[in-house]
Amino acid sequence: MAAGGRLVSADACASIARGRWLLVGLASRGRVMLMRARPAAGLLIAAALCWAVPAAAACRDAARPGVDWSGCERSHLSLAGATLDRANLARANLTSTDLRGASLKGADLSKARLTYTGLAGANLTGARLTGAYGTRTRLSSAVLKEADLSKAELSRADLAKADLAGADLSSAQLTRATLRGASLKAAKLTFANLARASVVGADLADADLSGAFLHLTRIEGTDLSAAKGLTSEQVKAACGDAKTRLPPGVAAPGAWPCPPVEP
Repeated sequence: MAAGGRLVSADACASIARGRWLLVGLASRGRVMLMRARPAAGLLIAAALCWAVPAAAACRDAARPGVDWSGCERSHLSLAGATLDRANLARANLTSTDLRGASLKGADLSKARLTYTGLAGANLTGARLTGAYGTRTRLSSAVLKEADLSKAELSRADLAKADLAGADLSSAQLTRATLRGASLKAAKLTFANLARASVVGADLADADLSGAFLHLTRIEGTDLSAAKGLTSEQVKAACGDAKTRLPPGVAAPGAWPCPPVEP
């Protein structure tokens, strides 16, 4: 079977759709045997076998707004500055692809593979990254306002100075990620895993940290006074200092369990 689920070539699909051929069986090694048929039969077979041809062809489409690259192999490409607003990149493999400064407003990157993907300075306002996964994704200074990163798995991601205002990061896995200087204003971080991540200098006003896992999370000098859902139990597992500001009623531990900052 061909990649993407295609059983026959695009030319054969066209012939089937015109009613010129009929499937009679599968030969060895997945090859398809065809014979003359009535138009009605050809149309039925075209629907059954050729559904994947347009999608496979779309994987070769040039970068443009609304392009459908869902499930496509799009790794190691140079697409810096490209305009991909509203593009369908769900389940696409974008490993090591350069998308620095690209516009991806409203794009769907759900379950996309983002290992070493370069998205520094990209505009992902309102984008969907639900379940996106990868390591060392480069998102520094990216705009992710109102983006959906729920259940994303982006360990060691670089989100320094990124704009995540109003973003949904609930249940996201952000272990060892850097969010230094990021805007997380009114962001949803419920049950997010921020173990060994850094939010030093981040704006967490009105951010919801209910249930967030803060094991050795770096919060030195960070203003958490307006964060929501934060408890003393969470804070005592994090790494703060005398300059860390906490919400009313949340007590700092007697001693912060802070090892040296890892490179």
